[in-house]
Amino acid sequence: MSNKIYANDIVLKDNFHPGEFLKDEIEGRSMKQRELAEKIKIAKNVLSEIIHGKRNLTPMLALKLEEALGINAEFWMKLQVNYEINLIRNQYKSLVDKTKASVSKRAKLNTAVSKSQVAFSSKQRAVKVKKSQKLSVKKK
Repeated sequence: MSNKIYANDIVLKDNFHPGEFLKDEIEGRSMKQRELAEKIKIAKNVLSEIIHGKRNLTPMLALKLEEALGINAEFWMKLQVNYEINLIRNQYKSLVDKTKASVSKRAKLNTAVSKSQVAFSSKQRAVKVKKSQKLSVKKK
């Protein structure tokens, strides 16, 4: 059995929303969320939802952030796409792991049931043999 780990098997556990990076960027520039919201012409609550990972970045917002912060829109969109892919990848891996565990449990249960059926049918054969021996003794 191989213990090799392949790149496609790696799943990021610490997946972060682009809003976390945006929050760090705002703090690093000593800005207030309100200031950035006004600068890119979005509601303060919308910016807050993005920062807290409750709302995703859109291409339009990425362009506005590029203009306001000087960070390429492509960078913001790559963060968003990577976040979404890793989120789905983690969910899919969890689902696959649960399915494998459930299949394994079913296989063990089927094996146990098969063994008990074999044991039961062996007991039934033993009872039939005893009955037939009793009958043959009575006939004599």
